Amino acid sequence: MEPIHPKLLLVATDFSAPATQALRYASALADRHGAQLVVVYADDFIPPLGEMPDDVRRRSTPIKDLVAAAHEQLVAHVEANVSSWVPFTVRVAVRGAAEAIVGAAKESKADFIVMGTHGRTGFRRLLVGSVCEAVVRTASVPVIAVSPLAAEHPEYDIRKIVCVVDYSAECAEALRVAAGLAPDARIVLVKPDDGERHPLDGDKLAQLRAWLPADLAARCEMRFAGAFTPENVATFAGLIGADLIAAGFTPRRGIGDVLLGTGTDRIVQHSECPVLVMNASALREQEVAAGVSCSCEA
Repeated sequence: MEPIHPKLLLVATDFSAPATQALRYASALADRHGAQLVVVYADDFIPPLGEMPDDVRRRSTPIKDLVAAAHEQLVAHVEANVSSWVPFTVRVAVRGAAEAIVGAAKESKADFIVMGTHGRTGFRRLLVGSVCEAVVRTASVPVIAVSPLAAEHPEYDIRKIVCVVDYSAECAEALRVAAGLAPDARIVLVKPDDGERHPLDGDKLAQLRAWLPADLAARCEMRFAGAFTPENVATFAGLIGADLIAAGFTPRRGIGDVLLGTGTDRIVQHSECPVLVMNASALREQEVAAGVSCSCEA
């Protein structure tokens, strides 16, 4: 397949360590492909409940002054973490984070969203929510998510890609996009065997061939495993030294997904490398772009 060269990456930041690592990853990706960055910081600028001194001061400060201060901080933050060879612009959005990130990506016609995640689980996740998952669920472009674990092991060169085969169109497109970003990378497909003695008989082989993009077949190798959990996927990717995981978005199904995150979100939480995720909306946009025009050069 032809390489993919993104022109514009939208990076979301809240100045945290995972977000900073995601910004550095986006800088390296932009530098490699000759792309530019749009870096977004979103805040509704509503002080938290309580009357701590900083809260009182924030409550009495005009919004325009808070936005100006955030803009100044954002510029300094980007200059400290982005290569001097990568052009960038910054935006401060006065709205909810997920809504602002998805909206800014659409307005700027970004090719990818790159962002960090805090990996919240349990009741903390239920109360606070996951901005990363909300973006992955609603974005109309692929999302590259960077977990706190990935922040400890920065690897910017994509030499090996892992993809868990679920036969979804979203997963196939995530794999295609990941492979296009790294045309020389080795691809490892993981297929849960569900405990079967012969996990890839004639029918399943035909199903795999029909699902796998034909121009990627020569680059792929298949591994079989038991009933992989999302955490197993992340562990396996770490063991073989993967630099990127490609995944389709899996919608929520029950209370476990609310407390722990969806399967895709749990892969992101436990992965030591970035995860490229494609949802149904992003897939439709990719299909439209392929048929009409695309901001990614091939």
